[in-house]
Amino acid sequence: MAANIDAVFKLFAKDKKTVSKADIGDIVRSQGLCPTERQLGDAMSSNGIGGEADLKQVKGTVSSLESTRSNDLAGVLKESFATFDSNGDGSVSITELTHVLTNLGEKMDEAQVNEVLHTASSAAVDSFGALDYNQFSKEAAANVDMNV
Repeated sequence: MAANIDAVFKLFAKDKKTVSKADIGDIVRSQGLCPTERQLGDAMSSNGIGGEADLKQVKGTVSSLESTRSNDLAGVLKESFATFDSNGDGSVSITELTHVLTNLGEKMDEAQVNEVLHTASSAAVDSFGALDYNQFSKEAAANVDMNV
């Protein structure tokens, strides 16, 4: 179940009545939503968020991103990984995956990629440096509560 948005807002606002624009993505994702950075930016703009946002603006942003909710995170992850599975064996090279994640789309830095990959169990990584994305997708989805 997603965290109560009022409680999450208060956590980020501390003693203030607003939160930083930089924190809104975390608040939105705590609600079980999976927007891209572009979708998030567009939603914040349409809700009048410039630098700081009050609870009403944050709730408006969450509401406008409702279409990004996914109840099958494992399936979405598997489908995404399959794009890079050139031989169809259910795995992707960690080297290739790192290259893709640091150079294409919404780029991650190497520290972020390493953080994600270190969550993989030994069952999800083989001795040849390949990620079994079916196993990894199940593990990653199990660590995220998408039932809202």
